[in-house]
Amino acid sequence: MEDLLIPIFGIIFVFGSPVVIVALALAAYKRKRALMHETINKMIDSGQPVPADMIAAFEANKPDNHLKVGAILLATGLGLAFFLTVLTGPKIASVAALPLFLGVAFLILHKLDKPSARVNG
Repeated sequence: MEDLLIPIFGIIFVFGSPVVIVALALAAYKRKRALMHETINKMIDSGQPVPADMIAAFEANKPDNHLKVGAILLATGLGLAFFLTVLTGPKIASVAALPLFLGVAFLILHKLDKPSARVNG
C-alpha cells in the first residue's frame, strides 16, 4: 500500500500544481479588478472626479498587445524546440510546435490589427 502512495501523490502534484497556480493567478486578478471597481465607485459616490490615469490603467489590463504575447510565445517555442531536439531528438521536439505556431498566430494578429486600434505599437 505504501508503494502505491508515492505514484498517486506524484501524479496529483504534477497535474494539480498547474491547476492551483492558474486558480491563484485568476483569484489575484479578480481581487485586483474588484478593488479597482470599489475605488472608482467610492470616488464617484463622494463626488470626486475619476482621474484619466486610473481609467487608462483599468483599461490597460486587457490583453490587447498581440506583439508582446506573440514574441514571447515564438521565443518559447524556438527555445523549447532547440532544448528538446538536443535532449531527446526531433520527434519529441515537435511538442514545441504548439507555442511556436501560437506565437506566429499572435504576430499575424498584430499585423492585421488596425493602426488606430493599437495602443502600444
